Formats: sequence, C-alpha cells, structure tokens
Amino acid sequence: MHLLRTALMFTVVGLPSLLRATPPFGFTSQTFRGQIAGNVGAHQWDPNPLFTLLIQSSSDPWGYDVVQGTTEFAARDAMGRPSQSGWHDHPTALSIGLVIQGTVWSHDADKLDCLRPIPTGTVFFERSGQRHNNYNLDPTTPAVVRIIHFVDRNLSATRRDQPDPVSGSTTSASPPPSPCPADTPHASSAPNIPAHGVRLNSLAPVMRERFPPPVAARRRNQQVDAE
Repeated sequence: MHLLRTALMFTVVGLPSLLRATPPFGFTSQTFRGQIAGNVGAHQWDPNPLFTLLIQSSSDPWGYDVVQGTTEFAARDAMGRPSQSGWHDHPTALSIGLVIQGTVWSHDADKLDCLRPIPTGTVFFERSGQRHNNYNLDPTTPAVVRIIHFVDRNLSATRRDQPDPVSGSTTSASPPPSPCPADTPHASSAPNIPAHGVRLNSLAPVMRERFPPPVAARRRNQQVDAE
C-alpha cells in the first residue's frame, strides 16, 4: 500500500515570535503526509510481547493520515544558547518518535522541575495534549529525530504552538531547568517503563492480567505445555 501519496514540507529556523507561542530556535522540520486508505489491523497475543494496533480509516474525506517527519536540533550556538522546538503539543491520535543522533532533552509541562534525556536509539510516544519543549544541549552535535504522526484527515496541522507553562509568556521560553536525576523514573501507570523509552517485555505481565488472551491462544499454550 502506498501511504505517502501527497507530501508537505516546511522548515522552521529561528522564526520570529508567533501568536500565543514560544518560538523555536535552531530547529528545522520536514514532513511528508499521505492517506491511510483502509482499515489497518495488526495483533500479536502469543508469544510475547503483546501487541495490538487497529486504525479505522478510509479513502473518503474521513479517516486518518500518516505523517512522517524528520526534525533536527542544531548544536548550541556560539553564545551558548541551546536549540529548542518551542512549547507545543500535537493534535494527533498518536506520535511515535525515534532519536537517531545525539540526545534530545525534554521539558514536559507535567514535570517542570527538570529535563529528561532521550538519547540516540530511544523510541518515545506522545499523545494529543502533552505539552513539551525539547532542547539540544550539546555544543558540537546536532540532534536528529524521526517521527510518525497518526492524525485525523480533517486536521491540517500536526503541531499546536503553546505559551510557556512556567511564566505564561507567549513570546519566549523560560531557561531550561537542570537534568532530572538519573535514577528517577518518570511517573507512569505501568511499572518499569523508562521515561519516553519502551520495553514491551515489561508490559507483558500487566497486559496479560488486564486483557487475557483469546480462548484459542490459551488453548495453544495449554497444548504446548502438555507436550
């Protein structure tokens, strides 16, 4: 299925102040958008890890699109200022990111006292309404992120600019706080899940308890155990 039928590209580099937004600095983004033309379903209950994905879509005016993007955070400039995305959230059903170079430092509205590192190789998830401002603190290496957004077809944007939740400013972001303590896990409803990172095996016991596998899968397990 050719999902990427249409393309949209934009670049943001140190833009002037935006209405009700803290502007990005040293931040560029390119995105490509295409229809999900039909329903998508993928399920794996046995063997572990558990996995279920279901997207109800169509080739009609209603449905979901997939938007693939690459964002780059420049290294700190000569004055020592880190690049940043500016405060924003995503009006998407789900956004999945992968850091492919450097380390992104995330300042989340639900954890304003420190920055959380997202190093190279980390997969992270974001949902609609999660306000954040991302930085690159490295003085030499740009940080690069690949991201996929699943967005309602009738929404044109995958980003909503937001004011600074610390100061309330709509024209500038507060200075970034210190990094979070290395051993402090991010608050989560599921155990042993690192901040932004994903370890599906740690979720399996929780998901099995909350969502028992179908009868057919349980029978297969019983047959294997009997053998």
